[in-house]
Amino acid sequence: MRRGVTTIGWASGLGWLWLLCLAPASLAAPAGQPCGEPVPSVREAVRQSVLEWARPRYGEILQDVRVSRQCGDWALAVLVPRERINPAAVVVRLDAGVWQVVAGPGTAFPPEARPPGAPPGLFGDEPDVFPRIDLGRPNQPAP
Repeated sequence: MRRGVTTIGWASGLGWLWLLCLAPASLAAPAGQPCGEPVPSVREAVRQSVLEWARPRYGEILQDVRVSRQCGDWALAVLVPRERINPAAVVVRLDAGVWQVVAGPGTAFPPEARPPGAPPGLFGDEPDVFPRIDLGRPNQPAP
């Protein structure tokens, strides 16, 4: 071994391999994870689950499903219609390793219509990243 170089034993290497590649989804996506676009494998799993759910109900007008957002074990997917009608969204949750539709379809999800436990960020209600800035003049007294 050269000076200043450390090596990782094979057991440590396997531990990292498990953590990075084989860890369960709950470890890979903690509850406090920020919302955003899902990775391709999650996007396709959600898409397939929603398609299986939607085809028997809306097969004649359903063209495709687009997964727009993921927050840990929650996702928001849009049913894309064949016809010129407004698309509708569904709320999807990972339950026992399977993505399940838990709300929708709908064009809006006000707070009172959301499933219990759904993160606000899934619906675009994340708190501002930057604090509000008072644009008033600093040398003028407050009214």
